[in-house]
Amino acid sequence: VAPVLDQFYGSQLSHARQVLNVVEAGSASAQSLNVPVSSPVAELRRYACIEARVVYFARLEFAFHNVRMEFDLL
Repeated sequence: VAPVLDQFYGSQLSHARQVLNVVEAGSASAQSLNVPVSSPVAELRRYACIEARVVYFARLEFAFHNVRMEFDLL
């Protein structure tokens, strides 16, 4: 996502964020992910802004057993 945003907006982006939450699957999500309703799912929200204007937003849900988090801390 970052290379595409950089191609379109470059240094204009004032902030971008990605937030991962564990939430309960609603009926539509549960059906799409083939899990029981209220099962834990990973909800990922991403957004990028130029000042107060959102230029990119995405909300994704993943079955919790498929979640892997890796951080480069250096």
